[in-house]
Amino acid sequence: MKDIKGKKFSKINKSPIAFNDAKDLQAYAVDKSVARTSYLKPRQNNPSKLMFDIPRGYYQNTKKKYRDWRQVKGKKIKLPKGRIIERGKYLLDTKGEKQQIDIFKLLAQREKKKRKLNRPVGLTFA
Repeated sequence: MKDIKGKKFSKINKSPIAFNDAKDLQAYAVDKSVARTSYLKPRQNNPSKLMFDIPRGYYQNTKKKYRDWRQVKGKKIKLPKGRIIERGKYLLDTKGEKQQIDIFKLLAQREKKKRKLNRPVGLTFA
């Protein structure tokens, strides 16, 4: 199962897990983080036990928060199997997501301030 961080997808779990557990983990990761998109990668190996403490049936209980299509030039296009996108209405619905946004905002401000301080004095750029 992969979750998008920045512009690249990153693995959430190292070992293969059962499909229903993977769907629950996928839904939980997208719901509790700022990431909006996630996809499942099929594996041929035997599934192992889930390492995370996620309620059983989490995906089924929160199914309405996700969609399986994307919009291109005003038309809905079906996503490949195993890929979901969190709906806009539910983007920042948890406390953790709002905290992550605040942290990212603070880091961006610090980065901007650092760039401003490193600029040579007396030089102007047009």
